[in-house]
Amino acid sequence: MSTVDAIRNGAARHDELIRQIGELDHAPPALQAQQEHVAGLETRLCNVKINIAKFEKKTEREKKEHRDVKDSIVRKLTYRMTGKGDKFKERITKEEKEFADALAKEMRAKDWAETLQGMLDEAIKVMQDLAAKTAHHTELKSQLDQLYSSIFDGPTSEFPMDDQLERTLLQAQQQHDQIQQRLNKESQVVDLLQRADDCCSRAEVQMKEALDYSTWDMFGGGVCADMAERNALNAAMSLAAQAEMMVHQASMQANKPGDVQLVPALQLPQISSFGDVLFDNIITDMNAHDKIEKSAAQLRAAHEMVKAQLASARARADAVGNDLVQASDKLSSARTELAAYRKNIIAHVAHGNDNSANAQPAPRYAPPPYLPAGEPIPISEGPSLGNRYAAHPACAGAGETSPGS
Repeated sequence: MSTVDAIRNGAARHDELIRQIGELDHAPPALQAQQEHVAGLETRLCNVKINIAKFEKKTEREKKEHRDVKDSIVRKLTYRMTGKGDKFKERITKEEKEFADALAKEMRAKDWAETLQGMLDEAIKVMQDLAAKTAHHTELKSQLDQLYSSIFDGPTSEFPMDDQLERTLLQAQQQHDQIQQRLNKESQVVDLLQRADDCCSRAEVQMKEALDYSTWDMFGGGVCADMAERNALNAAMSLAAQAEMMVHQASMQANKPGDVQLVPALQLPQISSFGDVLFDNIITDMNAHDKIEKSAAQLRAAHEMVKAQLASARARADAVGNDLVQASDKLSSARTELAAYRKNIIAHVAHGNDNSANAQPAPRYAPPPYLPAGEPIPISEGPSLGNRYAAHPACAGAGETSPGS
């Protein structure tokens, strides 16, 4: 078969392959970014699980020591007989505090593990979808290469413009992929900080409830107020820990070190349930209320820090998104010129004019025959991403539902 016949027979197939490849150009760089994201989550989850095992051992040990001291009748009588009843109470309070601290660390680590596992499951689904699309993209490009080989293999001196346009397309593709990867990371940072912001908001609601119950307790709320206060406080601390972990993950995903600063860990108020039961009075209630107020102030400061970083991350994502629009236009133009030039060659050959070396590329303002690869689609600003770009399915899927929300 002559080159002329090969061009005529392959023209329709060539156009279809170009269209399909353009629709999937976002997949390879998106998959690479998603694989890095999954690997980071897996490492983080592994470390948290190791810590959980350590915390469980320490909690069990502290629980045993606390129970031994509290239930020891001999020790209690000994302290009373020697006039050291206050020291016995202090010893019980100390053991209780150490047990409560160990249990709090264990529960916090388990909350982190549960949140990370949910994020990891979500990220793996996105990665699998991108892997399938990348494999299809690779197969289509292979088919296109085979088609070009079947038509243009051999001396190409009669088509010098073809070689020049191919080099331009390769450079535009490389630039587009680099910017796409940056946007992928920025979008993940926005999503993680948005989740942290949501957790902080919910934690502040719980902290306010704890303060309300603490106020009630000061005016005679009794055991019911104590229990409600602790439940709200524990819920607030759990949500604050999730927010802290989200910010940490965002700092690991950021394009540049320092783009995301870690927030200080919220300190758990040291309130003794043993003391509340045996020595419940206005003084202990006021002390507890003061501690909760200090924690609430820390939480508000951390939340403001998260909000500021979220605004900065959205601005960075918007800026990179604008760069991607320009790179997508450039890539689309390069691909369109090459495709139009080859179509022009085919048109010359199809009309019986074999002097294809005179074929000229289409003007740069010619409309593309398909959607440019990786073209970001403007979307309404939502609670998860907050920027105007849905650069690839990984970014769209990552912010659907935060664990624990």
